[in-house]
Amino acid sequence: MENTLVDLVRLQRLDRSIAHQRQRIGGLPAEIQEKVDIADELKGKQVSCDTRRKEKLVHASEWEVTVQGHETRLEKLEAQMFTARDAAAIQIGQHESEALRVKVSEAQDAALRLMEEAELIAAKGESYAVSAAEALHEVESFRSQAGEDETELLGELKALEDRRTEIVGRMVGDAFQRYEKLRVPKKGRPVSRLVEGACEGCGIQLNPTEQGHIRVAKDVRCCSSCERILVDAPLWARGTA
Repeated sequence: MENTLVDLVRLQRLDRSIAHQRQRIGGLPAEIQEKVDIADELKGKQVSCDTRRKEKLVHASEWEVTVQGHETRLEKLEAQMFTARDAAAIQIGQHESEALRVKVSEAQDAALRLMEEAELIAAKGESYAVSAAEALHEVESFRSQAGEDETELLGELKALEDRRTEIVGRMVGDAFQRYEKLRVPKKGRPVSRLVEGACEGCGIQLNPTEQGHIRVAKDVRCCSSCERILVDAPLWARGTA
């Protein structure tokens, strides 16, 4: 029975390693998706910049059309004033010309401002494009590496599971059945060490008679409080060596 108790300690450690290994394998797709999301976000920002840049250029073009319209009207007005003989008509034309020049200047400034903004947005978009390309390259590299890692991790998991099968196969009595019954309720810690007469799992102090039974190790003994399988410290040390 001593060997079975030692194996129970080994089995508990092994099951924790198996759970950790499965978690690592299961986490690979999540890591890949996280990197894909980053690349997609950068690509989305690039597309958004491109859209905003085009909008700015369209508005700038509209202002340029406005400028052309005002300049055309200004040319006609100046031609009319050149041939005009009436002082009042000339004065009115001059006022309108001055107003048109102000509008032309304002429209030119608006168009220039929009074009400058478009250039800034374009530069930012190019930066996002570079970052997105780098992120996509990282995704592909990580996918390749993850495939190799997954193969390695699966091999390690297979070795751990084979070791578990070996340990379970040599256990005597109902030790494994009792272990399995407690494994989930005790969150992967169905076996506890007896330390200075107390259960390490819950801390309760056992009476001397029960301590003696556990130290003799003739059968599987459980804590009267938390129901974990108790193993004396020397046997525990063998199982964790």
